[in-house]
Amino acid sequence: LLDEVAAVSEPKTRFITGRDLRVAMTVCRQMAASVDGDDARRLALAERALRHLASRGDLLHLPRTPALGRDLSVALQHAGEKHFHGAFRHVMPDVQQLGRRSATWYHGDGGVAWHEPLPIHPHTMLAATTGAPVVLVREKLGTPDLEVLADLPVQLHPGTRIFNLRTGQGSRRHFHRHAMQLMDFFAGVVAIELAHGHRVLLLACKEHIDLCRTGMEERIRTRAGREVRIATPEGNITCLDPSVEVALVNFGVTGSNIFESFDTCMALDSYFVPEAAVEEGLADLLVGNAHPKVTIEEDGDGVRRVTCHTDNPTLQEVAQALFLHMEAGVVLQAIGRVRPNTRPRLVIIQQKTDLGLGNQQVFTTLEQARAFFHVPTTRALHKNAVRDGVVLRRMAGMKQAVVAREMDIGLRTVKRYWRCHET
Repeated sequence: LLDEVAAVSEPKTRFITGRDLRVAMTVCRQMAASVDGDDARRLALAERALRHLASRGDLLHLPRTPALGRDLSVALQHAGEKHFHGAFRHVMPDVQQLGRRSATWYHGDGGVAWHEPLPIHPHTMLAATTGAPVVLVREKLGTPDLEVLADLPVQLHPGTRIFNLRTGQGSRRHFHRHAMQLMDFFAGVVAIELAHGHRVLLLACKEHIDLCRTGMEERIRTRAGREVRIATPEGNITCLDPSVEVALVNFGVTGSNIFESFDTCMALDSYFVPEAAVEEGLADLLVGNAHPKVTIEEDGDGVRRVTCHTDNPTLQEVAQALFLHMEAGVVLQAIGRVRPNTRPRLVIIQQKTDLGLGNQQVFTTLEQARAFFHVPTTRALHKNAVRDGVVLRRMAGMKQAVVAREMDIGLRTVKRYWRCHET
């Protein structure tokens, strides 16, 4: 029984860089001069194989490389670390296996690459819990006869509500410009949820975590009228203090089920995969130095889709499946921490990818989201507070000049709100 994340997400291609080859060759030559007998012979054979690879010799005629043995391998590792200050990589176990692999090739920096397929037993079952596309799994594992036993769609709890703020403001390119507005809105929703006794899980890209934590704590304090500490658990934490009301984690965090009792999940920014990452993942599936180019564009509905510039229709299908797995799969995994499939949850995301979640309400502007959740801007909050203060003081019988002096506002502002209680 294989786990889909380990089987599909791990790179299929392995590398030995040109520098690693040259460094290992130098260490083998130096050690061979300081030992004798069988150890010297094995190190000399290892150096010959490394020189063959470094000079881009025929991979089908790679010189035989005997196993170095445990003691000699440990001595080689220590010598490499001593002379190259920790930059040494013990590549000989991989070199010994190269002659047995058919999918091996040289790559740009003078190194060597090969495919390391996952060992698949004829009776292997794959648990695709986050719904990796079948075409991607077949390509990744090299199993074209992979049979689908159960293809279940994403089933959300009937009480779960999904909202998508599809404005593009949460992308890496635009987030810093719109961060204050976005956090102001989300702080208002968090304050509403806290007032109902709900716990909130916030999501953000790793590079935005610090900015989001400090910015959200400040704005939640203003909206909720009290201090709210945002927890940022890291590592393999197995439990969370029950007093934690709001937590913040990055997209891609794995192995954590401590948020299953949280009622709300909100993404403070968007998780968008760049074209270069899709190209790298696509190249990982192909033997040799093939590097197909892709373009990610938005369709007429504002949904991101990938185009692979190739005449191979199968490769285009694989590129789209890979793109969805790398982008939508990460978001689904993140919001899945609060268990929206089995419990009624409130989920707000900022994605332009088709997550396959079915019935979700889409907002194309931040103003639409504010109106729906009844979250005014900070400026509107201040304006309302001033208006209420003026009205209350007038009803108490105070004069306009006294109200202006007591509230430290202009007389014109007082006059503007003086008759608000009558309307």
